Amino acid sequence: SPTSKTSATTSPSSSCSTASTRPCRGRFPEEVRTAPPSGGAPLSVENVDMSQQINKPKHYTTAYDTQSLVVRRGHEFMVRVTFNRELVQQDDFQLEFLIGSNPSANKGSLVVVTFGSRRGGPWAGRIVEMQGGSVLLSVTPSATAIVGKYRTYVAISVGSGMQRTKRNAATDLYMLFNAWCPQDPVFLPDESERMEYVLNDTGVIYQGSMGAIVTRSWGYGQFEYGILDACIYILDSSRMPIYNRGNIIKVVRKGSAMINSQDDNGVLVGNWSNDYSMGVAPTAWTGSVTILQQYANTGVPVCYAQCWVYAGVFCTFLRCLGIPTRVITNFSSAHDNTGNLKTDLIFKMDGTPDRRATRDSIWNYHCWNECWMVRPDLPAGYGGWQVVDSTPQETSDGHFRCGPAPVAAIKEGNLCHPFDCGFVFAEVNSDVVFLKKDRYGTMEVFKVDKTHVGQGLFTKALGSDQYMNVTHTYKHPEGSEADSRTMTRAEEYGCDRDHSDIPDGELSADITSEPVTHLSAICSCLATFHSYQPTYQPTYQPTYLPSYLPSYLPTYLPTYLPTYLPIDLPTYLPSYLPSYLPPYRPSYLPTYLPTYLPTYLPTYLPTFQPTYLPTYLPTYLPTYLPTYLPTFLPTFLPTYLPTYLPSYLPTYLPTYLPIYLPTYLSTYLPTYLPTYLPTFLPTYLCSGVLALRRRYFP
Repeated sequence: SPTSKTSATTSPSSSCSTASTRPCRGRFPEEVRTAPPSGGAPLSVENVDMSQQINKPKHYTTAYDTQSLVVRRGHEFMVRVTFNRELVQQDDFQLEFLIGSNPSANKGSLVVVTFGSRRGGPWAGRIVEMQGGSVLLSVTPSATAIVGKYRTYVAISVGSGMQRTKRNAATDLYMLFNAWCPQDPVFLPDESERMEYVLNDTGVIYQGSMGAIVTRSWGYGQFEYGILDACIYILDSSRMPIYNRGNIIKVVRKGSAMINSQDDNGVLVGNWSNDYSMGVAPTAWTGSVTILQQYANTGVPVCYAQCWVYAGVFCTFLRCLGIPTRVITNFSSAHDNTGNLKTDLIFKMDGTPDRRATRDSIWNYHCWNECWMVRPDLPAGYGGWQVVDSTPQETSDGHFRCGPAPVAAIKEGNLCHPFDCGFVFAEVNSDVVFLKKDRYGTMEVFKVDKTHVGQGLFTKALGSDQYMNVTHTYKHPEGSEADSRTMTRAEEYGCDRDHSDIPDGELSADITSEPVTHLSAICSCLATFHSYQPTYQPTYQPTYLPSYLPSYLPTYLPTYLPTYLPIDLPTYLPSYLPSYLPPYRPSYLPTYLPTYLPTYLPTYLPTFQPTYLPTYLPTYLPTYLPTYLPTFLPTFLPTYLPTYLPSYLPTYLPTYLPIYLPTYLSTYLPTYLPTYLPTFLPTYLCSGVLALRRRYFP
C-alpha cells in the first residue's frame, strides 16, 4: 500500500511508553494506524522536496557546497510535499524540524509548523498552492531560531496519534543567522556591507607597521565543501547546549574560545617561538579551509597559528554561520597583563631590556575581529560593531577568549559593560612606561609615551583591497578634550594610568665667547645646552636578522627602503655596518643583490654615494673587496656596469679617483687585473671613456 513507503516512525528514545499515543517531551510516539476515512485511502507522504532551486537564491546560500538546503532564519522558505492523494477538509498534517540528540519543544529544538487553524510552534506556516496530491508549503522560521542542522519530518494526524515519515538525510536543512532580516540581532542595513562582510569569501589582512602597511591575502572559504559542517562540529566539540545556539552573544563567545586550543582542545595551537618543526609555520597559511577541514576530520588542534591566522579562521567561522564579520589590524598593540592602562617595559642599569622582569608587551601589530550585532543586554547605543578576539592572551570567565566588546563603549571609556572592554581599551590606549631597575631592584620611571599604542586601526575597504582607517571608531584624536574625558572616565572604572613625575635628565652647557679688542667692546657669548635622557639600545639585530631576513626582505624591502633609507642610513650606518656586515653579507648578498640592485641603485646611489663613499670606502674596501669581488664581480658587473657607468663615472671618478687610486691600485691591480681586464675592459672602457670624453672634452 502507499502508506508502507513512509509510514515508519522515528523514536530517538525507546524509554517512552509505546502504549500511549500522547506525545512525550522530546520524543515521538510509535506509529498509530487507523482505518482510512470513508470513501478514500488513508493519507500518506510519497515525497518531500526541499525546493532548493527556489530557496537558495532568495536566502543568498547558492554558494554553499552542500547537498542539503541552507536557509537564513526569519525568512520564508518553501517545501513541496507530495501526498498519495489530494487533501480533503478533515486531513490534518504538520511539518516538524528537529535539532540535536534530545529535541524538546520547550527548548526550541523541536519545532512544529501547522498549516491550518490549529495552533503550532513559533515558526509560521501556510499552504501556497495545491495541485492534486502535490502541496507547496511556506515555512517562516523565527528570527531567533537555533542555528545548526535540522532534520525534517512530515507528520499526519491519524486517530489519536501522529504518523511520521522516515528519517531522510535529503530533507535536512541548515539554519543560519540572517543579516537581511530586521528582526535578527545580526541585521546589517547596508547591502554593500552585507556583500562584503557576509558573502565575500576572500580578503586581505594588514601587517607591517604604521606608515609601512603591507597586505597578506587570505582565503576565508566559508562556502567550500565541508566548512559549514566543520563550524557546526566546533560548536558540538565545545559541548555548547543546543538551546543556546540561537543566541548570537553566546555563539560568538564560544567561538572565540574554540578557535584557540589553549584550554578546550580547540582549532589552532599558537606558537611565537620561531620553532615550527612540529607543524606548519603561521606564515605558510594562506586561508582557513585546510585548517578547518583538518580539524573536523581529525579532532586534533592544528599547528601553528599567530594572531592573523586566528583572526582569519575566526572570520570564516562567523561568516559561514551568517554573522557579519571583518578583520581589524591594530598597529602598535599593547598586551597588558595587569588590567590597567600601563604597559611596563623594564630596563637594566646599562639600558638593555630586562626581558625576564617585563611581563607586558607591545606588538608591532595585532589582528582581531569585529562582528555586527544588536546588544539587547546593554543600554541603547552599544550595538553595532563588537570586538571579538580568538588569539589566546588573557582569560575571560575562565576561558581564553575576548569579547564581544562594543566599539562604541571603548571609544567613550565606558568599560563597565561586558565583555572585556577594559582589556581592549588598553590595547589601543595604554601608556608605555619605561622603568629602569637599579642594582637593588628598585625601579624608577624615566620615560612615559602616551601616543605610541594604537597608532592606527585598519580593515579592508568595501569592494576593494585598499585599507580603510577605522581608528576614529575606537578613539578620539590624541590630546583632544574628548580624549581626555575618555581617559578620565576609564580611570573611574578602575583602569589605572601612570602619573609619575619624570626626573629631569642630565644637563650640560658649552659656553663660548668671541675675543674682544678693547675694554669697552661688547663681548658676545654663546651658551649651548645638552640634555641627556637614558634610553635603551637596540640589541636584537644579531639574534633576529639571521631568522627573519630571508622571510621578510623580499616583502618589506620594496616598501620600506624608499621611506626609511634617507632617514635611517645617516643615523645607523656608522654604528651597525662594522658589526653586522661581515656576518650577513656572504649569506644574503648573492640572493638579494640581483633582485634589488636594478631597482634601488638608480635611486639611491646618486643620493648616498657622495655622503657615504668617502667615509666607508677607506674602511670597508680593504676588508670586503678581497672577499666579495671574486664572487660578485663576474655576476653583477656584466649586468649593472653598462647601465651605471655612463651615469656615475662622470660624477664620481673625478672625485674619488685621485683619493683611492694611489692606495688601492697598487694592492688590487696585481690580483684582479689578470682576471677581470680581459673580460671587462673591452666592454666597459669604451662606454666609460666615451662618457667621460663627452662630459669633460666636448
